[in-house]
Amino acid sequence: MGAYTAVRLLEYYPIKSLILLVPAMYTSMAYTVPFNQGFTEIIRQPESWCHSDAWDILSGYRGRLLIIAAENDRIIPKGVINKIYHSAVTAKERKLFVAPQASHTVFTDLRSNNPESFCSVFSQIVEMLKK
Repeated sequence: MGAYTAVRLLEYYPIKSLILLVPAMYTSMAYTVPFNQGFTEIIRQPESWCHSDAWDILSGYRGRLLIIAAENDRIIPKGVINKIYHSAVTAKERKLFVAPQASHTVFTDLRSNNPESFCSVFSQIVEMLKK
């Protein structure tokens, strides 16, 4: 649940490389609500993520972006992943890795079922951080 917070931090810090793992984005209304039932009610509204301020923030991001998504994620809608990628239009570099046959617990699934993809995604993370 830290991806939205990480994106919000882009407004305050010159982050060179941003790596988002099965990222969710939330409506800005959820940002100031305590992490309890009220927060859950807000983020469970259908397509509330469409009203996120993250899209404007990402549109001005000029660093490197790596998004790690899961092919069979039942938590994060594919629309969120696509919107993150397509919002980062000014990023110096942007990559999207969709872990094949993985669920929201992407690293656990890859480690157990697809070691080659597990190694591939970690190599991408290391390369992103080296730059």
